[in-house]
Amino acid sequence: MVKPGECYFKGDDPEANFHSKLFTFIDFGSRANNFLAACGVRSAPTTEEVAKMLIADPNGFYALAGGAER
Repeated sequence: MVKPGECYFKGDDPEANFHSKLFTFIDFGSRANNFLAACGVRSAPTTEEVAKMLIADPNGFYALAGGAER
């Protein structure tokens, strides 16, 4: 179970593949997604949320990003 403000809708964003390792993405179909949007689910994490994730676990973030190789 994840709070609506802590998950995001799946999309075709190229960054979504990387973000999916850090955040929870969902897709329950258009009707349910409309309801979930009204409850606070958003399309993507904000820059601030990504920064908080980086600060919370810099080594894990670095590893998920592919280290220095990317």
